Amino acid sequence: MKARSRGFTILELLISLAVIAVLGSIAVPSYKNYLRRAYFNELVQAAEPYKEAIDLCIKKTKTTKGCDAGKNKIPAAIAVETGPVASLIVANGIIKVTPVPKYGIKETDTLIMTPIVNDGTVTWANSGGGVLAGYLRTTEG
Repeated sequence: MKARSRGFTILELLISLAVIAVLGSIAVPSYKNYLRRAYFNELVQAAEPYKEAIDLCIKKTKTTKGCDAGKNKIPAAIAVETGPVASLIVANGIIKVTPVPKYGIKETDTLIMTPIVNDGTVTWANSGGGVLAGYLRTTEG
């Protein structure tokens, strides 16, 4: 006598579908947040040469005054959309990066990096809409 192959019942299929839906509802928002943070990190990387030049400018001039884009060996400002950066300006050592909207990041999610000088050491305070949205920590070394 042959055993009859029956397959899955409708209840088993519904339970497995519910499990997949729950896992998806957790994974999709986490993945979107990961994409936003990774994209915002590209803005930080674009500002890195400016940070290094501003650090040297501050050490040379002993002040943030005059540490502007295009002066004191600081690279020129970015006015034309370049990769994730819509614009990047530097005034008195303060870097302001405006992102190109993508992955849910808006133009208002700016990155403002302010140098803090303490006994000749420069640390950076991050602010702006992107920091408020949680894409980046407020301070870095």
